[in-house]
Amino acid sequence: MNSSAFLRTGSRICVCFLLCLLAACGPAKNGPGGTTGSGSGTSGSGGSGGTGGTGGTGGTTPSPSPSAFSFTNYSNVALSTTITSANITISGLSGPATIAVTGGQYQVGSNNWSSLAGQISNAQTLRVKHTSASSNSTDVVTTVTIGSVSATFKSTTIAAGAVPTMTQNSLQWTQDNVNPPDTWQNANAYCMGTTINGLGGWRLPTVLELTALRVSNPGVNLGWAMSGTWASDLLSPGYHYYVPMATTNGTPASYPDAGPINFSCVHT
Repeated sequence: MNSSAFLRTGSRICVCFLLCLLAACGPAKNGPGGTTGSGSGTSGSGGSGGTGGTGGTGGTTPSPSPSAFSFTNYSNVALSTTITSANITISGLSGPATIAVTGGQYQVGSNNWSSLAGQISNAQTLRVKHTSASSNSTDVVTTVTIGSVSATFKSTTIAAGAVPTMTQNSLQWTQDNVNPPDTWQNANAYCMGTTINGLGGWRLPTVLELTALRVSNPGVNLGWAMSGTWASDLLSPGYHYYVPMATTNGTPASYPDAGPINFSCVHT
């Protein structure tokens, strides 16, 4: 290659190099009438972190439950009468428990009677009550639930034409106000000479039998008159004993046979 050709080639290379620099870097300043291009880029922001999960709520502590309990049912009760169970004592509770009732009311200890949910503690007494049916041979049932344990109390009304009775201390008793108060002689004659609920052989109870009945006191639960009741025991001519049934500590006393006093007949 001669020197002229070399110079031309070198010139082309320099021109190309300068053009590349101008294309990459742009002119040092704007030409006449041109505007400076401007633009701002937005910077990217990082993603937000996820939110933590909501903690679970605590569960409800279940009510303690007692040992199994039961009530004694009553049969041959009078119609439309308030029937109250005997007291029972609740055991086996580890703490206060919820108590609820359907078909009646309950009483814890000496608290007021209630049909609403409440609480009961270990060793407290409990009884329930309801009104017996208004028709013969009909059940009324009260259900009590303590914690998860339930028990029922049932009363059954007398059959049509029957006399209200109860069984206590291995004796069957007629209600003491089935008949109006009467003289001792008339009361004794009625018991000994009347067939009651298909049974004969009735009699007036003794002072000891009435006293034992009064201590257990079921009559107050069954609509008895709970007043003085004739006994068969003779004190002296013209005077027999009677036993006050309204309290558990009434003292047997004598009364003129002319009375009149309430009476109950018993059958062994």
